[in-house]
Amino acid sequence: MIDKLLGGLVGIKSVYPDERRLALHAARMLEGSGFSVRLHEFRDGRLNVLATRGRGGTFPMFYGHLDTVPVYGDWKTDPFKLTQKGDRLFGLGACDMKGGIAAALHVATTLKDRKMKILLCSGEENISEGAWSAAERRHRWFKDVSFIVSGEPGASSASTGGSDMVTLGRRGRVTLRVEVVGKSAHGALAEMGVNAIEQASRIAAGLRGMKLLRHPLLGRESIFVCSISGGASGLSVPERASLELSFHIVPPTTIQGARSRVEQFIKGMLSDGRLDGRTSIGVTVKSRETPYMTPFVDSKSNPAVKTVADAVRRVCGRVVVNYASSVGDDNVFATRLRLPVIIVGPRGGNIHSSNEWVSRSDLERVAEVYGLVFSETV
Repeated sequence: MIDKLLGGLVGIKSVYPDERRLALHAARMLEGSGFSVRLHEFRDGRLNVLATRGRGGTFPMFYGHLDTVPVYGDWKTDPFKLTQKGDRLFGLGACDMKGGIAAALHVATTLKDRKMKILLCSGEENISEGAWSAAERRHRWFKDVSFIVSGEPGASSASTGGSDMVTLGRRGRVTLRVEVVGKSAHGALAEMGVNAIEQASRIAAGLRGMKLLRHPLLGRESIFVCSISGGASGLSVPERASLELSFHIVPPTTIQGARSRVEQFIKGMLSDGRLDGRTSIGVTVKSRETPYMTPFVDSKSNPAVKTVADAVRRVCGRVVVNYASSVGDDNVFATRLRLPVIIVGPRGGNIHSSNEWVSRSDLERVAEVYGLVFSETV
């Protein structure tokens, strides 16, 4: 039953920003299972699905994102047709994160007495526009939500999901722009100038020596160069270049704090001679339409965490506590709405790559976990 549900979801192409057809499909399923459904159009026909079943008191909520990344690499199967090979189900989004949504829809459509809310958003694979819009423009809908179960795989260096795993936090992330201004000169007299591309390259290499913080739960920060550009016309030394840096941060670093730390590190390179002192360098936070994600950690002693962990233990016999390496819509709800977000998604692999897969048996266990969670909180 669950693999049939998942096959239907995988078969509906929902590569960002074309999630509308999948949103309408999910809304019809939920309405047919007794949910009151609102469609929240946040931009140009793009939709979030807000579904409620039951009345009074507080509600546990399931969260999932509808969009997938594009088709990357060389697939051995049709990415839009769920294909089984042994215990593995292959398809675009099978693990990230249509598998989790399929498990939640299975609970919603077969256990129709379960009181619950379901939120499905668009745009997570870009700048989380759907999640931010829901949190800020539909915040009243969350007033009676007690906690959120996210069906993301919660990927970290340890694992990509798993029914026995509860993920209780994520790092934050910001993109920084480094503008480098050197000094133009005739190419035949290059020593008279300051080559901005060379200086930018030194910064890129020097970042390997930047001190990064380590959080006891979220682990070590990471920073890397995601783009570099520059150039000059004619036979001239390039006067300008720029870098973009992707910086995954942990507490207590803030978004502006990350910018300041990189700026101070580059000033150190100028002062100790690793960069030409005639170079002018500025560091800014790259602008975007939604806020950058800040990190969060949920406490293992939180009653909601205990409820979910108990369900996981009953199904799997053990609980593995995990902390995700990257950001997701979970950061929005945890930091903007200050709700507990517990991530439990099926085990899989090759997310954001070719031949993405999810474990069929683990998917069934995840559905069983969800069923227990929403039974315990009725």
